[in-house]
Amino acid sequence: MLLLTKWIQTGQVNRQTATSSSSEELCVQCHDPEECDEEPNPVALQHSVHKDLPCSSCHIDQDCAGIHEGIGVDDPESSVYRLNVAQTCSRCHEDVYEAYTYSLHGSAVSLGSLEAATCIDCHGTHDIVDPSQPASPVSEENIATTCSQCHNVNEPKFAAGHGHFNPYDREKGGLLWFIWKVFIVIGLLILVKEAFIVTLELIRRLRPNRAREPNTWDI
Repeated sequence: MLLLTKWIQTGQVNRQTATSSSSEELCVQCHDPEECDEEPNPVALQHSVHKDLPCSSCHIDQDCAGIHEGIGVDDPESSVYRLNVAQTCSRCHEDVYEAYTYSLHGSAVSLGSLEAATCIDCHGTHDIVDPSQPASPVSEENIATTCSQCHNVNEPKFAAGHGHFNPYDREKGGLLWFIWKVFIVIGLLILVKEAFIVTLELIRRLRPNRAREPNTWDI
């Protein structure tokens, strides 16, 4: 860290060089797999699906100097801040992000919840592996355990549903797509019914008042 501070002070690390194509090389100068035991540790990237991507793919517009001047992962301006990380992932995973926004987790995050699960809570950070691999926290073997970290229900059936479902996708949605459409129809019918009732009430109130005619049964 002292060496890094010296680099920043002497101008050897600047924003122009840190945002270049070799930005990941600057990161490993301090976060060396053989000398650094803290995150981000490049060892975790060795088996990650993102191992061939530069650090700046996720840490967007956050060069070495900027990160160590205070724009860390807990800063709301950071591209990997809890409320921003899903949108950062959408740069490559657009379809998954769209489906995520329809989920309860995605809806809560969009409303500003810091407790709701986002990408890193289920998939990991620097050690993300393909979901089909047994080591993945969202693999069939581990998904129930991963969900239980927040839901306290370690039951395989609890996590058996599809994690990212887009209700507009009829082919993948199946029954859920049908239920989604049914609720849309029900909502529209209720809206039409209420509009009809309101219209009749407005007509009744706007009609000129007429003298009340006695009923034949009045005494």
